[in-house]
Amino acid sequence: VCSTNKAGSSHKVIVPAQAYPEQAAHILVAIKERHKPGRLTRGNPGSGPARRSISLSGIPTIPYLDRDEYPFASTQEGGLHASVAYINASQNRGFGACMKNQLGNYGDAGALPAGGRFRMVVEQNGRFIQTNQVTILHTATVGRSVAWPGHTPVIISMAN
Repeated sequence: VCSTNKAGSSHKVIVPAQAYPEQAAHILVAIKERHKPGRLTRGNPGSGPARRSISLSGIPTIPYLDRDEYPFASTQEGGLHASVAYINASQNRGFGACMKNQLGNYGDAGALPAGGRFRMVVEQNGRFIQTNQVTILHTATVGRSVAWPGHTPVIISMAN
C-alpha cells in the first residue's frame, strides 16, 4: 500500500487514498480550502512534539478519533495555524508510518534530511489527484464532504 520514495530534488510523499481516505480528504481540504502549503520542509529530529502541542492546544480529544494536523507537526510548517481534523485513529497512525517509510529515518542513507523539501500528493488508482478535481461541501458547521474522481465522498469533521 505504501511505497518507498527515496529523497531527491523531486521528492514526493504519496498519500494512497484507497488506504487512507480520511487522511487524503484532510490534506486536500487543508490545501484547497484553507490555503496550507502542498510543499513541506522536514523538521529537525525531536521538534515535532512542541509543534504538535501548539497545533492541538485547546482542541478536545474524541474517543477512537485522532486529531490530525496539517501541515504535520514533523514539518517546519507545522504548529501554529495548522488545520486540524478528527480522523480515524488507525488511518492517521497508519499513514504516519507510511510517510516515515517514504521519508526514511533521519541519518539513514537515502533519507530526506532535516530541511529537505517534499511535495504531498494524493494518489487514487495510480493517478494523482489535483486540487481542481476536488469537490468540498460543507455538511455542517465543522463537517466537510470531500470527493475526488474514482472515490466515494469522504466526510470529515474539522476541529478548528
